[in-house]
Amino acid sequence: MNQYDNRGVVSLWSNSKATGKMPVIKGNVVAHRDIKEGETLNIALWNNVDKDGNDRHEMNPKAPKWRGKISDKYVKPRHIPDPEHEELPDNVPCDDDIPY
Repeated sequence: MNQYDNRGVVSLWSNSKATGKMPVIKGNVVAHRDIKEGETLNIALWNNVDKDGNDRHEMNPKAPKWRGKISDKYVKPRHIPDPEHEELPDNVPCDDDIPY
């Protein structure tokens, strides 16, 4: 069992042997949940450097060239007005008459 929680982690390596139709970059993604066919996920990648800015791939060619994260597609939350705590704008008529 892996001692690290790698859910949502992306690792990519440059393919130095790439020729013709071979991929230039290869890698893997460890899903952070079940993914449905056709579902869109966000992906973010960074150069794989240590805290001092040293390229980990240059120090260890087996280390991935890029590291990243996958996450659910961001959906901006909709604002639902709360009439008890928000006042109506001045241009909205307010009728205090009770209809019965």
